[in-house]
Amino acid sequence: MATASEIYLELVELSGHVVATGAWGATLRADCLYQSAHLAKPGHRCRLLQGTRTITPFTPLAALDLRSGTYIQVVWLSSSAADRHSQSMVFAAIKANGSVVTWGSSDHGGNSTAVAALLTEGIVQVCGNAGAFAAVMADGSVVTWGHAVSGGNSSAVAPLLTEGVVQVS
Repeated sequence: MATASEIYLELVELSGHVVATGAWGATLRADCLYQSAHLAKPGHRCRLLQGTRTITPFTPLAALDLRSGTYIQVVWLSSSAADRHSQSMVFAAIKANGSVVTWGSSDHGGNSTAVAALLTEGIVQVCGNAGAFAAVMADGSVVTWGHAVSGGNSSAVAPLLTEGVVQVS
């Protein structure tokens, strides 16, 4: 049961399937809801709606209108043409246990050995380009690898990638 400082919500797909249910702290932002949805379908992008209102990751949970109910609609997004292009020389797969396996040309990000210990669990999304990958973790942090010039070295923005990230593209 939710306390006064918590908000009870259910994340529900269009089919009626409940993706997540629970009580979240009223002081949190909706990125925690996105993280819960991504745990249900690692690697998939989604949008959260309350009625006709889009809930962004930055929406404070306290700002949600609970008079109409505690249901949040989860809409899974299909890949765009830009997301579907093949890197042709390298692949990354998210396994059911939340780990990532990479293979292919090490010149194009296929060698994740340097960050392998960070890719063993909790990955909810992987995004790649022609030379690097970024993985969003369940805790909202990001791990990158591959060629530095292609984005594999995120040290310049590392403090911004330690929490609260719900999607990379």
